Amino acid sequence: MELLTDPRDHMVNLVAIRGRRYLVDVGYGSHGPTHPVPLEHNHEFVGVAPMRGRLQYRSIEQFTDPNQRVWLYSVQDDEHAPWRDMYHFGETEFIAGDFEVMNLNTMSTPQSFFVQSVMCMCTLFDERNETPVGLLILHRGYVKRRIGAASQILEQLQSEEQRVKALERYFGITLSQEEQNGIRGLASELRGGKDFHA
Repeated sequence: MELLTDPRDHMVNLVAIRGRRYLVDVGYGSHGPTHPVPLEHNHEFVGVAPMRGRLQYRSIEQFTDPNQRVWLYSVQDDEHAPWRDMYHFGETEFIAGDFEVMNLNTMSTPQSFFVQSVMCMCTLFDERNETPVGLLILHRGYVKRRIGAASQILEQLQSEEQRVKALERYFGITLSQEEQNGIRGLASELRGGKDFHA
């Protein structure tokens, strides 16, 4: 993950439970929160240890009006590491047209992460299924397990056929033949001989 000195605007879910609001972001990836986070200024929490997260309600240096405020989500790899700003978000509700425009850009711009990559991730929990302890990640041409700060490549994938089998074996996702064919010719297709490292 690159260090973002220019945190990107981000779309998240804000959920109200008994009058208290929470950030719920299930799709951000390995540095995202693993549980609902209270929408409170300077709230800090532990994600998949030792990674920590923080929410702040403040201005960002890119604003020309210093009175504007957004929620800023930051992470640190452990309690001694510097905080890294990952993304910011406002509280304006999105409507159907907003989603259409954002999805069009995300899924069609050649530079988009989602055009260039295939990614699947699930959180690993402790024996009592209560505390997140790690992540299982399929990204481009590898499957990786990360427990705390330790990562292990479980499998290198050289072809679409291998990736389809890995999705089923590690994540329980079975793709139809039509779904398997959908990636043909795209930038994210594994064409053999490529070795992607974590």
